[in-house]
Amino acid sequence: MAEAQNSAGVADAVTSTYRILLHKTEELLSEEGVTLAQLQVLRCVATGPLQMKGIGEKMLVTGPDITGLVDRLERRGYVKRIRNGRDRRAMVIELTPEGRFLQRKVSSKYRDFVHNALQVLTVDEQEELQRALLKLQDGMSASRGRTPRMAVLPSESGSTELRR
Repeated sequence: MAEAQNSAGVADAVTSTYRILLHKTEELLSEEGVTLAQLQVLRCVATGPLQMKGIGEKMLVTGPDITGLVDRLERRGYVKRIRNGRDRRAMVIELTPEGRFLQRKVSSKYRDFVHNALQVLTVDEQEELQRALLKLQDGMSASRGRTPRMAVLPSESGSTELRR
């Protein structure tokens, strides 16, 4: 019984931490007039043009949702669609200079926010927390069939924010 209560407490702590992080992130992004999903698209194409299908796979989102996100970003001048040289039927999405500036600015603000938030933990505690969360993600994925890790965004360099 005590073990189940402890597990529920851990789940509650993870969930409430996620909610706080999400709320603070959305607050930060709204200052720049961009949503979290839009930032994810910008970060996906930051390393180079990418087909909509590739963006959807990275974000674990369906085609129609990606189309709507790209439409809104294109209207605001942050991305553009270009024909794929190898397959003229396929379109790739590319950042405009304005989109690259916004992506870098918002990513920098986000990194600063996360860095400041994590200052309550030592470097060792941060590393242990990351290992524990990745282990939890793997365990949860394995228990219901393999599902890719979620909420891991590519950085400007194309690597992921969370590393093993």
